Amino acid sequence: MEYEIAQICLKGHVIHKNILSIKEIKDKYCERCGSVLIHECQSCHMPIRGEEKISPWVGGLSNRYYHIPAYCYNCGNPYPWTRDIIDNTNAFIDENMPELSQEERSDLKARIPDITFESSKLPLSASRIAKYLAKVSSLAKEGFKNNIFGITLELAKRYIWPA
Repeated sequence: MEYEIAQICLKGHVIHKNILSIKEIKDKYCERCGSVLIHECQSCHMPIRGEEKISPWVGGLSNRYYHIPAYCYNCGNPYPWTRDIIDNTNAFIDENMPELSQEERSDLKARIPDITFESSKLPLSASRIAKYLAKVSSLAKEGFKNNIFGITLELAKRYIWPA
């Protein structure tokens, strides 16, 4: 598959899913939050994947949903918006989950990346996170969910927040 190049702010707001189609990019800052706009990984400088390129022979314009990437496909490092969410969630855990022991809080924080990408660790990490969340206040549960929900895989969501 081939991809266009996306332009996204450091906080994760998608500005363009296909900057190659724009003759001149003038935007340097996000109009929603004022953060700097990037179009490549800050670690390895590979382009951020935008929309999948569609052959004109296959058919028309793309109106598919664009899913913002959490990690760089080349070096595996989290993009700034992913790192920001994880860091904020870790701080939230420390400040709002006194019911958990220090060891439990450390384990909970260590498992957060496991629910953001497909891996064999996902089911165990998601079930452990659910176990820890069962011990905390409803306000802390809701705050945790609000912080991490956007980068959590659907399978993990079903483990952690069953309907």
